[in-house]
Amino acid sequence: FEQFLVLQFLLVEQQFFDYLKKTPAQRMVEAWLKAHHLTQKDLDAMPPEQRNAIMKQMADDIKTEMKRKAEAKATAGVDLLA
Repeated sequence: FEQFLVLQFLLVEQQFFDYLKKTPAQRMVEAWLKAHHLTQKDLDAMPPEQRNAIMKQMADDIKTEMKRKAEAKATAGVDLLA
């Protein structure tokens, strides 16, 4: 049982370090795909037209989310100064 726990810990540790190695853009893409029940393999297997449409939607959604977060952060900063 102790060996099992050590292996579990090593696996979680490796997943954590793999996550840290990713760029913020890679993390955003992975999160978007997961939220839409897709994987990179699914995306790669799509016909070019479908893949391009999905990539455009992903880019639009990520831009919108980044803008929303920036606005929320700016508003929070203004509230603190008021």
